[in-house]
Amino acid sequence: MTVPTQIRGAVRSVTRNSDSHAAGLSVQWLGDPSSAPRKEWVIRGVLGAGEVMVIHADTKVGKTQLATHISFAVATGGEIFGRPVARAAVLYGAFEKAPVTKKRFRALQRIHENVEPPIAVCSGPINLANAEDAKKIIDTAKEMSSTLPVKLIVVDTLNRASGGVDENAAGPMGLIFNQLSRIAEEVGAGVIVLHHNTQGKTKMRGSSAVPASADVLMSLEKRSDDIREAKITAANDIPEGQSFRFRLRQVEITPRTADADAEHTVVMDAIGSDQKGDAVASQAVLNRAAELLQLFDRLNEAGRFGRAALLSAARDHQIVSEGKSGSEQLRVTLKELKRQGRLDYSHQDIWSLQTGPMSNVPISSLKEGDFGPMDLDQ
Repeated sequence: MTVPTQIRGAVRSVTRNSDSHAAGLSVQWLGDPSSAPRKEWVIRGVLGAGEVMVIHADTKVGKTQLATHISFAVATGGEIFGRPVARAAVLYGAFEKAPVTKKRFRALQRIHENVEPPIAVCSGPINLANAEDAKKIIDTAKEMSSTLPVKLIVVDTLNRASGGVDENAAGPMGLIFNQLSRIAEEVGAGVIVLHHNTQGKTKMRGSSAVPASADVLMSLEKRSDDIREAKITAANDIPEGQSFRFRLRQVEITPRTADADAEHTVVMDAIGSDQKGDAVASQAVLNRAAELLQLFDRLNEAGRFGRAALLSAARDHQIVSEGKSGSEQLRVTLKELKRQGRLDYSHQDIWSLQTGPMSNVPISSLKEGDFGPMDLDQ
C-alpha cells in the first residue's frame, strides 16, 4: 500500500511537534523507521537493556552459580555461552544468601587472577511491591553509574525480595513486576530475577503473573550430577528454544591451615567446543557456524578471504565480538565447521568447502581460499 503524498506531508507537520508527557503518559510519534536506534544488548541475543528475565529452577540446581557467572562476564567484558556481553557495572541483590554469593564471586576473582570487577553486592530486607524500595535500587544503581554505567541488576531471589507476599496472588506479583520493569527502564539495565520451581518439578511456582510479566523466561534443569542445562522457554523479542549447558565444580577459596579447614564453594564452567575434551559444541557455537558460512556468500562470491578480513567482517556482522575474544570465537567456529565436515583444509593456509551433505546449513559457494595461518589444534 502506497501512502498518498498529502498524508505523508500531514504526518510530518504533526510530528514536528515534540513528544509529550501529557496526563502522566509518555507519548512518542513513530517518525522515520530508519532513524530508530538499534536494540542495546546486555547479553547479545538473550537479554536487552530495559528487559526483565526470570531464571527459574528447582532448589540447589545452580541458579546463583549461573547468575554470578553472568554478572562476572558483564563486569569483565567477556562472554557467556559464546555470546558477547556489554562491559558494565553490576548490582547484585543477594537477598537470600549474601555470604555464600560473595564466596562464589571471590572464587571467580581468584580464578581470574584476582581481578577486581565492578560488581556491588547488596543485601538486607526489601519489598519490591513497594515503590520506595524499588527506588532504593534505582538510586543505588544510578549512583554507581557515575563511575561506570550499571547494565545488569540481579534479584536473588524473587521470594526474598517480595516482602513475604503470597506468590500465588496475581495482584501483588503483578505490582512487583511493574517495579522490576521500572527499575530496568529507569536504570537502562537488564534485570535478572531468580525464582524457584515447585519442589521436584520443572514448572515455576506461584502466580501466572510472573511468566506473563517477564520479557524472557529461562528454565534451568539438572541433566546429570554435574551437568546443567539452561533453556529459553518463552521470550518477547528473541528466538525461543536456545539452550546452554554448563558443569558445576567445587573450588577451594581458602587453603587449610593448622587452625581451620579449607573453604570451598561451587562455580560453573560452560560446556562448548572451546574446552578441550568436549566433542559437542554449545548451541551458540553452532549458530555462529551457520552464520559464518552464510557470510562467505554475502560478502564474496569467490569465497576468498584473508583471516584478518574474515575476522573484521565477522565482527562487523556481530557474529563474533570485539577484542581477543572475537579471534578466539572465530577459531572455535572454524574448528567446529571442520568437525562437522563442512570445511576442510589441505594445509594450514588453504580452506575449502566440503561438498557432502550439509544438514540444515545452507550450502555456501566457498572455494579454495587463503584464510591465513591458523592452528586448529591449539
